[in-house]
Amino acid sequence: GGYLAGQGPGQVNISFTDNDSCDRARNVVDGTYSFDTRGASQDGVATCGNSNTTPDVWFLYTASCDGDLIADTCGSAYDTVLSVYNDNCLMPVERACNDDDLGVVCTGLRQSRLAAPVVTGSGYLIRVSGFNGATGLGRLTLMCEAKGACCVGATCLQLRRSECVGANQAFTGPGQACNAPDDATTPCCKADFNRNGMISVQDLFDFLTAYFGNAIAADASGNSMVELQDIFDYLAAYFAGCP
Repeated sequence: GGYLAGQGPGQVNISFTDNDSCDRARNVVDGTYSFDTRGASQDGVATCGNSNTTPDVWFLYTASCDGDLIADTCGSAYDTVLSVYNDNCLMPVERACNDDDLGVVCTGLRQSRLAAPVVTGSGYLIRVSGFNGATGLGRLTLMCEAKGACCVGATCLQLRRSECVGANQAFTGPGQACNAPDDATTPCCKADFNRNGMISVQDLFDFLTAYFGNAIAADASGNSMVELQDIFDYLAAYFAGCP
C-alpha cells in the first residue's frame, strides 16, 4: 500500500541466505565461493573478531587431504571474521579463528585467513561473520594443503610445502613420511645438511653452526631436542654418506 491510499509501481528487495544457520551449512570442497551476510541472522560465536552478535553464514567443508585447510576471505567487501569448527552444530569445538590477515596474503587489511588441521574425508564447519556487526558481500576460498616430509638440516619435520622453505630445507613430497628411527638416509639424507645435493666439509660447518645456535635443524637423533648425542649421530651419518 501507499501513504494516504497512494498507488503506483514499486520494488521490494528481499535478501535470503540459504546457509544462514549452522544446521543449513552449504556443502563445499576446495574452491572459491561467494556469500552475503546482509540480512543474515547470528547463529554462532567465535573467540576472535568481536563477532558473537554479528550475522553469519555457514559452510560444511569436506577435506581432500591430510594436512591443513587454508581458508581466506581475500577480496571480500567488508571486515570479515573467519572460524573453523568440528562437524557438530550442537557442540561446536573451534579449531581456528582469524579476524584480520593484515595484508600478509590478502591485499585488504580487514580480510581473514587461517589454517586448520584436517583429515581426508572428514567434515569441518566454517563460520563467516564480521567484526563488531559488520556485514556485506564476500568470497571464501578453500584449499587443502597436504603435509609431507621436510628435510631440515639433520632432521625431518612434517610440514606443508609452503612451510618448508629457507636455508637447509627441502620438501620431499606431500604424504611422505619422515625417516624411520635409525634411518639416516630415507627420505632425508642427514649427511647433506645444507640440502645442496652434495656432501662436503661445508655440511659439517653448517651443522656445527646450527648445533651451537640450538637450532632444531641440528636434531640429528630426531628426539626434538638439541643435545650432545646429536653430534655423534650427525658424524655417523656424515661418514656413512648418502645413497
